[in-house]
Amino acid sequence: MEGQAGDAHGVAPFGGEGVNAAMLDAAELARVLGACVASADSTAWIRAVTAYETRMFERVVEPAAHSAEAAAVQLSHDCVAHALKHLRLHEADAMLDV
Repeated sequence: MEGQAGDAHGVAPFGGEGVNAAMLDAAELARVLGACVASADSTAWIRAVTAYETRMFERVVEPAAHSAEAAAVQLSHDCVAHALKHLRLHEADAMLDV
């Protein structure tokens, strides 16, 4: 069995998502494996890692979508137009944060 953490799940690390995912993944994996230490069940760690990976992949759906959008903008042949469209789309949200 192999586990994944941080950037290993394939999300382009736009906006710091890679490092944020890595820290959360490490903390979550340590928590589930720590719970297995006192277990007499020798297969508890397999179930714990499987549950961790299920939650990790569910958690990464939204950041992956945002990273895909950012990658499309940054890597497009028409990146300036895409960037302006993206900024205008989110301009109203930014004004609410002020």
